[in-house]
Amino acid sequence: AQNTIDDNTTLNTKYYTLTYGTKGQLVNTKYYTLTYGTKGQLVNTKYYTVTYGTKGQLVNTKYYTLTYGTKGQLVNTKYYTLTYGTKGQLVNTKYYTVTYGTKRQLVNTKYYTVTYGTKGQLVNTKYYTLTYGTKGQLVNTKYYTLTYGTKGQLVNTKNYTLTYGTKGQLVNTKYYTLTYGIKGQLVNTKYYTLTYGTKGQLVNTKYYTLTYGTKGQLVNTKYYTLTYGTKGQLVNTKYYTLTYGTNGQLVNTKYYTLIYGTKGQLVNTKYYTLTYGTKGQLVNTKYYTLTYGTKGQLVNTKYYTLTYGTKGQLELVQMF
Repeated sequence: AQNTIDDNTTLNTKYYTLTYGTKGQLVNTKYYTLTYGTKGQLVNTKYYTVTYGTKGQLVNTKYYTLTYGTKGQLVNTKYYTLTYGTKGQLVNTKYYTVTYGTKRQLVNTKYYTVTYGTKGQLVNTKYYTLTYGTKGQLVNTKYYTLTYGTKGQLVNTKNYTLTYGTKGQLVNTKYYTLTYGIKGQLVNTKYYTLTYGTKGQLVNTKYYTLTYGTKGQLVNTKYYTLTYGTKGQLVNTKYYTLTYGTNGQLVNTKYYTLIYGTKGQLVNTKYYTLTYGTKGQLVNTKYYTLTYGTKGQLVNTKYYTLTYGTKGQLELVQMF
């Protein structure tokens, strides 16, 4: 067999894998991985990663990351991060952070912070902080901090910080931080962090992390990680990883990897690899590799390699 492909020859694939190239031909992927480029052609990604750019073309992202810019084009973000600006365009945020201003435009906050003022406009807070006052207006808090008090009014908090308490009143948080508890009340979180538990109550998460369990309850995950199981319940995955099985249930994959089989079921692939056969079923490929033949069927290639020939049929390339 020759090492080229045309309408009448096949390609020796004993030592490497073939992937579809231009015009349905196969490409040598022994030394690198190929990814679709312009017009469905393959791009050599051996030495770099490619990402979709303008008009679906691939862009060299070996040395930098690309982010969507105007009209869906990609922008070189090797040296800086981009954030959406006016009309969905990207703004250079390499040297400063941008924040939404009036009419969703971005404001240069490199040297100062801006906060929403009256009518949703931004106010220059470079030298001082602004806080909402009466009727939603902002108050100059350059020399002290103001926070909502009773009935929506502001309170002088120059010497300490206030936070909402019960019934919308303010609580002195100079020495500790408060977090919402049951019925909207505040809880002392000076020494630990609180997270919502059952019925909206707060749970002490100083020593462990909590994750939602059944019926929206929180589960102690200090010593293990939990993953959703059957009927949305959490399953202990401390010692193994779970993957979805039949009926959306989780299957223990601690010792082997599972792959979807017939009717969406999972098949044990601990000791061998499975490949889709006829009618979407999986075939045991532990001892040999399978390749699609005529009419989409799989062919046994244990002792020889097969590759596409004329009219999409497979041709035998015997190696002994």
